[in-house]
Formats: sequence, C-alpha cells, structure tokens
Amino acid sequence: MSRKEKIKENLGNYNIYLAGLVNSLIALIGFTFSTVSELIKTPFWVSIMGFCGIFIVASSIYLLQRKMTKLQDELGGL
Repeated sequence: MSRKEKIKENLGNYNIYLAGLVNSLIALIGFTFSTVSELIKTPFWVSIMGFCGIFIVASSIYLLQRKMTKLQDELGGL
C-alpha cells in the first residue's frame, strides 16, 4: 500500500470519527440545555458535567480537524 493510499484511508476514518463527534456534541448541547432549565429537578453537578463534556468534545473536534488538514496538505504534496 502506497503512502498516498494510506493517507486517503486515514482521512476516510477520520471523517467517520468527526461525524460521530459532531453528533455527540449536538446531543450534549441538547442534554445540557434541557437540564439547565430544570435545575430544581436535576442536580447541579449534572449540568456542570454536561458543560465539561461540551468543552471536551468541541476540543476533540478542533484537534481532529487540524490533523485532517495536515494530512490533506501532505496528500497534496505527493
């Protein structure tokens, strides 16, 4: 398998991971904002964990996107 084919395969896998992370982020945002409006019923730490989850997933999306951009630039150089 050539270097070019390996990079294309990695980009395909990263696209799948990126789609999963974006879906997770949307679900976390929906969950967090629905629990914030019901603070009387929901413990406060659940809302805090939701906001931390949003930050972690958003950071992961950003880092994965940077890695994909580097691989695309490397693929263009081959």
